[in-house]
Amino acid sequence: MKKLPDEAMHIAGTMLFGGFCSVVGTMWTIYDEDAPFVADIFYKHLFSKGSGVGVDVTNTAQALHIATKELQKKGVPCQRWAPFIHLGL
Repeated sequence: MKKLPDEAMHIAGTMLFGGFCSVVGTMWTIYDEDAPFVADIFYKHLFSKGSGVGVDVTNTAQALHIATKELQKKGVPCQRWAPFIHLGL
């Protein structure tokens, strides 16, 4: 890291570096009303399997896709659903 003193790392990258296998982040600032909407659908999908073990993290990318598709169905412009990204496995 001494060779890259000005290198920046975003919070999602930091979480991956810290050991999380999957992270959801945004590429730019999002609308306040979109975050809870996406989070609600995202976590409903992750908890929907009913396996008794809690969250099914193997479907995080799919859960985010479903959540952003719901934003699209509401008719919001792509600038509001496109910044949500999944990183990791």
